[in-house]
Amino acid sequence: MKRGGRSADEPRRPRRVGEAPTPARPRPVREGFAPPPPVDEPEPSVRFEADGVSWHVRVTGEHRGAGGVPLLELRFERSDADEWRTLLVPRLDPAVLDEARWVVLLRRARLGEEPAS
Repeated sequence: MKRGGRSADEPRRPRRVGEAPTPARPRPVREGFAPPPPVDEPEPSVRFEADGVSWHVRVTGEHRGAGGVPLLELRFERSDADEWRTLLVPRLDPAVLDEARWVVLLRRARLGEEPAS
């Protein structure tokens, strides 16, 4: 007695009117690639002042560094010009950093330094 689906040589049953198609199976996530954040969850961001200029920092991605260390990609956007810089840092919670730490990260982004892991 057969259980479940159909065999390969069996024809497919035609879909009935109004019947939804069979949903596709989710693809497995490859190692080192994080799935995109859920749409309903806002992107973490912080605003701060450095050298008299207002900056907006957003987390724009997640990566894996050497040895599988989780890294966040931060994008620093200058509010008064079309200037931005990106920086990879070890995973952190943007909400817990004070303004002085953000200024240090911004200077590293301007110099193009990579984080020490």
